[in-house]
Amino acid sequence: MASDPQNPGWFRPARDGALIVLRVTPNAGRNRIEGLAALADGTQALKIRIAAPPRDGRANDAVIALLAKAAGHPRSAFSVKAGATARTKTILLTASLREADLARRRIESSFGDK
Repeated sequence: MASDPQNPGWFRPARDGALIVLRVTPNAGRNRIEGLAALADGTQALKIRIAAPPRDGRANDAVIALLAKAAGHPRSAFSVKAGATARTKTILLTASLREADLARRRIESSFGDK
């Protein structure tokens, strides 16, 4: 996790678990966690491609399913906190700090999986 307040990391501890900053590309060829990207404001985000279209919450559902699978947590542990209709989203992972850190490591190990 980044400690520089001018460039916060994509995975930040929160009161209820961790906040995950995403940059989502819908209508992709397949669902995939690509790695990290820098947003225009310097914030680091997890770059995700989703095959689902951005309609009726389908892309958000696919994002949560992909994160849950990669993190080894149930889908119910994830919720959209900001950016429900935007490409840049903030997701809350509800978990203990230890479980959240393990989830972060699992997600990082899935970067670029085919």
